[in-house]
Amino acid sequence: MFFVKTPTPTTPKPAIFRRPSVRVEISFPPVRQNDPSHSELEWLSELSEVVDSLPDLVATFDRDGRLLMINTAGIDLLGYSGHSLRGLLISDLYPEPDAERILGDALQQALTQGAWAGCAALKDAEGKRVETYQRWVAHQLHEDKARAFTLVAHRLSESSARNEVRNRRESLAAMSMGFVHDLNNILGPIVAYAELAATTIEAGTPAARYVEQIAHAAERGRALSTRWAELARDREPKRSLVDMAEIAREIVGWLRVTRPDLRIELSCDEVVTTVVGDPVQLHQVVLNLAQNGVEALSDRAGSIKIRIDHARPDEATNGNYLRLEVRDDGRGIDEGIEARIFEPFFSTRTEGSGLGLNVSREIVRAHDGVIRVERSEPKGTTATVFLPVASEDTPD
Repeated sequence: MFFVKTPTPTTPKPAIFRRPSVRVEISFPPVRQNDPSHSELEWLSELSEVVDSLPDLVATFDRDGRLLMINTAGIDLLGYSGHSLRGLLISDLYPEPDAERILGDALQQALTQGAWAGCAALKDAEGKRVETYQRWVAHQLHEDKARAFTLVAHRLSESSARNEVRNRRESLAAMSMGFVHDLNNILGPIVAYAELAATTIEAGTPAARYVEQIAHAAERGRALSTRWAELARDREPKRSLVDMAEIAREIVGWLRVTRPDLRIELSCDEVVTTVVGDPVQLHQVVLNLAQNGVEALSDRAGSIKIRIDHARPDEATNGNYLRLEVRDDGRGIDEGIEARIFEPFFSTRTEGSGLGLNVSREIVRAHDGVIRVERSEPKGTTATVFLPVASEDTPD
């Protein structure tokens, strides 16, 4: 057990956790006085023995984020020596962008609700990531009546991490099926009433064209929800000839309807755009990449360019490949996270699922393809997918 004697303020002040580029300030509610019923020395001695015997990391930090105590399992997990732990801050334990999430959302929830739990990576003494399941608890230190934070972290094995990914995907799949059901219940009447309205409007008038567009958009929504449902069922791929240019044109049409403020461009060279694969899954890949471009632009004006041509990836030594490129001129990929963009549940957006690129990579790999996501110059992001072109003797 390692203890650090740290001076504590005599009056409560907002806790400030400092990192090079982020400053998070949290205000603490008033703390009630407490009168222990037994000797503080006896209590600390008993508690330290129990905590030090635990197999998981247990560490307590003061209200300013400085380490007060860490057990032997924690020292072993992080690879620190006792001396190097002095002056350690909460922010020192986390790689980017996990630090952002912990210093902000996790600790704030611990303060307001008592605890936060979830998966996050720690950073060991060598700067390597250690995947863990964590629980942060906000509590009161008897000594100075000030708030403190205690972290309990359990290292996830490779199988545990896979199980966590599978369980969360199954939960998302169940939610997706419910969403698809509700969406179809909404879109069905829209199509029906649009068709009825068309019979009462003179053909060729602006109103008739508007009603036609309403029906067409609703039908597109129903087709898309069907694809979502099939993907959520995690069924075996149904391979057939797939025209990637047709998929791109459909998604470009959707983008122009949903984001008319953006410049959407599609260019297809005079080349074969047919591959062998699952049309639902390949549609999902292009949709995910296009959606990422839209989210990168957020509410700002900008452009998304989709291009299809032929090019062979560096990983391939022979064969013909179709290259589909989705480029946006948004803010681009933040430095330091390029290596993590395909990780399941990793997202720089608090509302993001973090599954889009991970699912896309798995689909592309299952189709013997290659996917890359890179920063563009001077700004933006380029996502590129390479897929083997269908040969002339491929059956329909």
